[in-house]
Amino acid sequence: MIIDGTQSVGAFPLDLEIIKPDALICAGYKFLMGPMGCALSYFGEYFDSGRPIEFNWINRLKSDDFSALSGYEDRYRPKAYRYNVGEFANYIHMAMCTEAVNQILDWEVHRIQAYCHQITNHFLKVIQEKGYSVDAANPARHLIGIYCPEHINVKYLAARLYEHRVFVSVRGQAIRISPHVYNDESDLMHLATLL
Repeated sequence: MIIDGTQSVGAFPLDLEIIKPDALICAGYKFLMGPMGCALSYFGEYFDSGRPIEFNWINRLKSDDFSALSGYEDRYRPKAYRYNVGEFANYIHMAMCTEAVNQILDWEVHRIQAYCHQITNHFLKVIQEKGYSVDAANPARHLIGIYCPEHINVKYLAARLYEHRVFVSVRGQAIRISPHVYNDESDLMHLATLL
């Protein structure tokens, strides 16, 4: 079982001990708040001896010994190391990603999600009274799809919101918002007023 956790890791609690995926992959730029161009992954035992995605020198056994680089190895580094991309030692990206993950660990993912619930509760009630709908079964509040009434042109709505410096993504007949720690309830109520 391979999970793309890009839309949730860093903002929604995830317990690997319960789910037990064979791999969990996620972009670093979304809710991990890192830079574009980095990703994080977890590989379980299933992939301990797997074939890498990229075949580069740094994935090879003993590639960390720079004095012996001309003695190329056919064998790969152990476990998840074999899945690193070439030139993964991007010192700027890795430093930024590390700081971002440390910040999330300090904030605590369950507290981020609780905060998102807190700032969206009243907002969701208000927009539902206006005829918009949301997936009530979705426990996540860091990423919300708001389904517009049929008479509303979603692309036009998104353009009008943009004019008011409110940024949403259009997905079919819905707009998607991503409230987070940098938002507060007044931001969401401003959106509710515009809707």
